[in-house]
Amino acid sequence: MSKRRPKRRSRERYGGQRLHEGEKRLIYELDLHGLTWQEAQWALHKAPKDAVRHKARILKIIHGWGRSTGSSVLQENVRSWLARNPFRFRAAIPGERYHQSDETTMQMRGEIGDFPDADFNRANRGITVVWLR
Repeated sequence: MSKRRPKRRSRERYGGQRLHEGEKRLIYELDLHGLTWQEAQWALHKAPKDAVRHKARILKIIHGWGRSTGSSVLQENVRSWLARNPFRFRAAIPGERYHQSDETTMQMRGEIGDFPDADFNRANRGITVVWLR
């Protein structure tokens, strides 16, 4: 009888694409949909270390935008947590500001290099983009 691994509730991936050995992984995605705040906190604490270990420069946190209620508890808590821990990141950019007219976004993209990202210029309030140190 084979042992089954428990399901992971948070989903971590690299920009939704499979990369070959040696390719640079710029975006590390952390999907918090369906998690409680306590579970999300643990995932948030762990994700930057995992992203850096995989040589990612950006952590994209997918927290949702509260479609049914109009506001997301996870979004509020994630952004509050990031504000309380500024020493861990270079910048946290709300999805609404992740576009070409935002100074921090363009500084990040200029330093890291231009890269494809489906959420860029989309004003997606269901994500927060974190520029890692």
